[in-house]
Amino acid sequence: MSKLKIRTYPDPILKKKAKEIDKVDDETGDLVTEMKRLMREGDGVGLAGPQAGVSKRIFIIDASDGKGVRVFINPKICKKKGKQVGEEGCLSLPGLEVEIKRAKSLECEFLDNKGKEQKLKVSDLLATIIQHEIDHLDGKLLVDKVGWFKRYKLLKEYEGLKKSKEGEQNVLEKMIG
Repeated sequence: MSKLKIRTYPDPILKKKAKEIDKVDDETGDLVTEMKRLMREGDGVGLAGPQAGVSKRIFIIDASDGKGVRVFINPKICKKKGKQVGEEGCLSLPGLEVEIKRAKSLECEFLDNKGKEQKLKVSDLLATIIQHEIDHLDGKLLVDKVGWFKRYKLLKEYEGLKKSKEGEQNVLEKMIG
């Protein structure tokens, strides 16, 4: 598999609904390995296929709960309960933090990295991460979860962060090269 990179806004793949994975095989395993590398390099807790440039319904998470990296293939949320609000960041919108309202707990079904059907009940942080990653599979970003005016302000902030980072990179390149 060729080396993947984290896709950032406004990459069009981030706005597309990802396709289901027909079979879990060696190619899927290679994708998971590459996604783990990307997630660790980006210092994230989750990464969805589209964020790696692959329009497939797969994501990985590492919630630092002692269970290691978990793989979710073709996930579906079956039940949601309660509400919680929290700040979320995203590897595809680096530097932005957005307050998002989500379900406090959920039940989901998915295939694991061996293609075995799994059911999981989670709450709090893990529920937030799973909902966030499924949003990516459905072509939704954090900024799509807020009203139009807040979205406009966040995207302006993001563009400023992006230009600032590009400026820093240009200065570094001039100093080095």
